[in-house]
Amino acid sequence: MIGWHALRNERRWKSANHAFRRASRNVVGRIADPSRNAGPIGTPSYDARRARGLAMLEMVLALPILVMIMALMINFGNFASWKLRADTASRHGAWATRPPRSPLALTYPRPSYWPQWGGPNGEASDSQLDEPSVNLPVVRGPTLSDASGAYAALVNSELLDPSQGFCSGNSQVHRNFVFLQKMGPYDLSAQTHMLHDKWQFWQFSWPANNYSLWANQVPRIPVIYQLPSPPASFAQAYVQAALAIFNYAMRSALYPIDRDQEWHNYHLLYGNPLVYQPAIGDSPDFYPKLNEFCSLDKNLAQQQVNDLINRIQGQQQPKVLSVAETMAWGFISLYQSLIELFQNEINATPPPPPGQIAALQGQIQALEQNIAILRQFLQSLQ
Repeated sequence: MIGWHALRNERRWKSANHAFRRASRNVVGRIADPSRNAGPIGTPSYDARRARGLAMLEMVLALPILVMIMALMINFGNFASWKLRADTASRHGAWATRPPRSPLALTYPRPSYWPQWGGPNGEASDSQLDEPSVNLPVVRGPTLSDASGAYAALVNSELLDPSQGFCSGNSQVHRNFVFLQKMGPYDLSAQTHMLHDKWQFWQFSWPANNYSLWANQVPRIPVIYQLPSPPASFAQAYVQAALAIFNYAMRSALYPIDRDQEWHNYHLLYGNPLVYQPAIGDSPDFYPKLNEFCSLDKNLAQQQVNDLINRIQGQQQPKVLSVAETMAWGFISLYQSLIELFQNEINATPPPPPGQIAALQGQIQALEQNIAILRQFLQSLQ
């Protein structure tokens, strides 16, 4: 009995060992030669038979997601296109109300699918145009006065009012999505604002004062401001100052400031740059001028006047040249240019005649004496 069981176990072990060796040879052979994985021609392998139908299952599972993504993309593109149409319709509403167009343009036939357009008859709300940075008394009034309030100018507040040239258009769109309509409809709105007034000179007028601009060169001040009438003493003081300047006994002594005859004569003789190097320019204007400013602040005006006085009289700290110093340095520069010009003529090839050389040297000596006198004068001003 024991021997029979031992014999049966031995046979089982040999059979299992034989099957294991055969499976090992098949695995090694398939790794070494992949062509053994397939069966006869036209017969799928064992692994292929197990994977049959998985591609179809994956497609069935992914198709709803792909379709939903495609629907959302189409909805977004349709939404964007209608947004552009709404903007176009609002711009049409703004341009339709711009003069000289008639508001009847808003009632012209339009396609049934096109957005509804409209405009508020060219008017604007205060909240749209009341910008503190530009709503200043100097252009919007109603009055403009100095710090003391003694003098006030009336401002033409309607002239530069942007609401006079304001146009606006709007449009509305109510649509359903192309796909996934259970998402509900959507609404779009657009607004376009436009200032059409150019504020050209022929548009500048003040009917209340019976004044308008007939040319572009005409000053705008009378159209924008109604200035207060100055006291009669102001006009009298201005006339007296002008007469005092005109009848000044030493008026001719002031000519070198802007019309020096010596400088002008040198310019006539040696002013051609094609012949003389360096060429001599015409007499400059040494008159100090008041810096331009636009303000009713008396402190700022006084500061500009003080600056003008400093440029007339001169100042040491910080250094500001006076009119006398500026003129002295200007004439020194003129004389140095003439000396250089005369030296170039003396050293020219061929040289000038001896008599002309002597005359040029005499002029150079006289110019050097003038420079020495001017430098001595500058020293006395220190």
